[in-house]
Parts: sequence; C-alpha cells; structure tokens
Amino acid sequence: MFLLLLGLIFIGAAVAVGIDVWQENSAHLTVQGFGHTFSQPPWVVIVVGAVCGALVLLGLALLFAGAASRRRLAAERRAAMRDRDRLVKQAESDRAAREQAEREREAAAAEAERARVAAQTSPGPGRTEPTGL
Repeated sequence: MFLLLLGLIFIGAAVAVGIDVWQENSAHLTVQGFGHTFSQPPWVVIVVGAVCGALVLLGLALLFAGAASRRRLAAERRAAMRDRDRLVKQAESDRAAREQAEREREAAAAEAERARVAAQTSPGPGRTEPTGL
C-alpha cells in the first residue's frame, strides 16, 4: 500500500512539473542531440521525454518478464528431471521385484517338482524297496 501511495505521489509530481514547464516556457526550447540542434515548444520536449521514459519502462518490464519466465522454465525442468529420476528408480525397483518374484516362483516350482519326483520314487509307508537279491 505504501509503494502504491508513493507511486501516485511521484506521478502527481511529474504531472505538476510538466504543467509548470509548459505554462512558464512559452518560447521554444533548443535541444541538442545526436549531432543536431532542435528548436521545439516545451510540450514537445515533455512528450518526447515521457515517450522515452515509457520505452525504458517497457524495456525493463520485458527484461524482468523474460528473466522470470526463464527462472520458471528452469524450475519446471528441474521438477521434470526429479520426476523422471523418481520414475526411473521406481521402474528399476519394480523390475527387480518382478525378477525376484519370478526367481521365487521358479524355485518353488523346482522344489515342488523335486518333491513330486521324490514322492513317486520313494516307497510308501510300510513298503520296502526291493533289494534285488
């Protein structure tokens, strides 16, 4: 709020000075610039100064907007890289878990097959194996 009030005071002061220069100087002003001499009424000098000031402000606004956009894009890129790294780690851990589960299934299947073969080849309770004599 304070800065808004201060800005309004500065704008009012600039308008007051401009009006004062316009009213007090009815003669032409001689302005030298870029190797030339110009004789203009005071209001033209004020308007040219205001346009130059507006162009400077526009340039600064574009400069700051470009810098803010670049910072935002860099932050988005960093966030995307973090997400990508997180997803890569998650995919690797999922793949490792799938491989471990597959190894465990294969081990369980092999154990079941060994148990089945052992059950078929071993004699039942109360049975004896032929000795071959």
